[in-house]
Amino acid sequence: EDIVDTARAAGCDGDALKTLAQDVKTRVAATALRAEALSRAAAQTPMEWSRVSAQVRVGLYHGTGGVAAMDVPLEWPLAGARVRVVGLAGLAPAV
Repeated sequence: EDIVDTARAAGCDGDALKTLAQDVKTRVAATALRAEALSRAAAQTPMEWSRVSAQVRVGLYHGTGGVAAMDVPLEWPLAGARVRVVGLAGLAPAV
């Protein structure tokens, strides 16, 4: 059954539901693309990530240095989402 048709038959606003359904489709596609991109990156760089968490930890200097904590939104790389470094640990202080 089509969710929008079912909801419309129950008296819900069809246009709002179409917008919601499109947003859900975009987010699902983005999550799949994110998982693929992070899987490929993890094959080359020491990192810990999850499909259900935006937090990603990346080992710096091929895993021999510190760790960067990054926020990789679940909707990245679509919908204008941006990756941010939110923390660094295990690095020697700059001189």
